[in-house]
Amino acid sequence: MISAIAGSWRSLAFRGVLVIALGIAALAFPAQTIWIVGAFALYAIVHGAIDIVAVFRSPGEASHAALMLLEGSIWIAGGAATFHWLTSAFTLGYVVAFWALGLGAVAMIVAIAARGHLPHVWALGVVGVVALAFGVWLLHDPVHLFLMGPAIEIAALAIVSGTSMLVLGFQGRHIAGGWHATGRLETATHE
Repeated sequence: MISAIAGSWRSLAFRGVLVIALGIAALAFPAQTIWIVGAFALYAIVHGAIDIVAVFRSPGEASHAALMLLEGSIWIAGGAATFHWLTSAFTLGYVVAFWALGLGAVAMIVAIAARGHLPHVWALGVVGVVALAFGVWLLHDPVHLFLMGPAIEIAALAIVSGTSMLVLGFQGRHIAGGWHATGRLETATHE
């Protein structure tokens, strides 16, 4: 898993910046929400497909492959559901809530699995907790789904998930120079 993060740090950072930009656009241009949410849904489907294709292109440890398949499936399901319920703010709120729960859980699992291997892995754990808290908050009081509207819901999800990709991208960049061709770290661990 660590070698995959180190090897794809540029892609992770780029996707993180892109999805954060979509989140900011949703906040900045609320009149264009349907287009921005649609763009985010399309991005999500492509992101999920990239994750799933990456599993089959570079076979690695089974736990890493399972996490990548799970994350890719969550992105694709979230994007497809967003397209399906694009015009229903209430239902879209539930989609965003469950999407945040799924991505938050995956971020927490990766943070726990990468403990001792990635520098500052706690930051990914914090992003996972924030995503989980956001999802629970939306589900806890459905009135918020009406009050917030799809622009804020998608913006929050985009910013949290983009931040998680940036955290992984920067951590991958930090350790990329320390990898041998064999996939082993030069030093024992980075803390």
